[in-house]
Amino acid sequence: MFFALVCGIPCSDFFAQSISRVHIKSDQIEEGAVLALKRVAVRQCVGCGRRRPKNEMIRISKTKEGRIQVDPTGTGPGRGCYICYEEDCLMKSRKKGLIARALRAEIPDKFFDDVLANVKKRG
Repeated sequence: MFFALVCGIPCSDFFAQSISRVHIKSDQIEEGAVLALKRVAVRQCVGCGRRRPKNEMIRISKTKEGRIQVDPTGTGPGRGCYICYEEDCLMKSRKKGLIARALRAEIPDKFFDDVLANVKKRG
């Protein structure tokens, strides 16, 4: 779904939160120009509770067979939850059992170690 924003007219907070970041310098836009902006899927981190764009987070899912896995595409089937690419969020969710609660399953320690290694490698 696309939205149009006329330059110079402020948009509501709800609208501003639902569009992607646009990297355009103000001198590149003519007055009265119309820009097409896309909605961005926003998800909430299980560890810290912050809302971020879906592509900035890790999706962890539980398949129908009960297997816990990292979903790199973010579109796989099964029950899922999202976590930031930050070590603090992962450790907090591990300590308090937040991912296990969200997925309604037991999470093995080896899985957390693998995800933590991935987070450290990325960050």
